Amino acid sequence: VATSQQKNTDSLPSMDILNASFLEHFANLKDPRIERSKEHLLKDIIAIAILAVISGADGWVGIEAYGNAKYEWLKSFLELPNGIPFIKKKGDYILALKGNQKLLHQAVKEWFEEAQKN
Repeated sequence: VATSQQKNTDSLPSMDILNASFLEHFANLKDPRIERSKEHLLKDIIAIAILAVISGADGWVGIEAYGNAKYEWLKSFLELPNGIPFIKKKGDYILALKGNQKLLHQAVKEWFEEAQKN
């Protein structure tokens, strides 16, 4: 008999897909934010956003809710030095992605292609 904790993690993607190469695909993105305003790592923001959208999240509120619901699992492979990014910082996250649209698109595409091979 599976516990509710086991059931929650049973539906999560395999860690085979979310290995180090997931984050490596996004390593070339540039973070335009001012250093002192970087409460959350760009790679953490991107990973949570992508995983949340894949799981059906719609918008920043949904992404934050996903992050909070999956915090323990996300912490197993992300750094999350200040926890889950908060919706009130949405402007910072949009700025962090500014100028990275093409690179982000390419990184997601390459990650999906790699995941399909595995």
